[in-house]
Amino acid sequence: MAYTRCFPYTPEFVTGLGAVDRPILPELVLIGPTGRRMRTQPYVDMGADFSVFPGGIARLLEAPWESGRELPISGLYGGGVGRLLPVRAVLLEKEFDLPALFVPEERVPLVLGRAGVLRHFRVEYRSDRFCIRRL
Repeated sequence: MAYTRCFPYTPEFVTGLGAVDRPILPELVLIGPTGRRMRTQPYVDMGADFSVFPGGIARLLEAPWESGRELPISGLYGGGVGRLLPVRAVLLEKEFDLPALFVPEERVPLVLGRAGVLRHFRVEYRSDRFCIRRL
């Protein structure tokens, strides 16, 4: 049985544009290799290959930075190199593996991307809300 939740877009002020509606997930729990948990509120971006988080979150989750595979990152917020680290995540009461790209910059937005997500969920963007359906 599928379980679906819809969320209103969150307005954010953008210089020159005013309020822009953003698909911000109210809660995604990340779980590190030692079981340490952290509640996050990422943008939902199914155009992003990987989920992206600041490196400080990897440290808080006690994820071993050195063991992560280096990958180049590029996007709307610039480029650089990140470390791909496996974590667990909980979304809509489902725990799953989430390959996450952690970057050294601390001021990057948190992003939930496709890898590891679309195997378990479907995301639909509507005019007034976005919906996530657990498969």
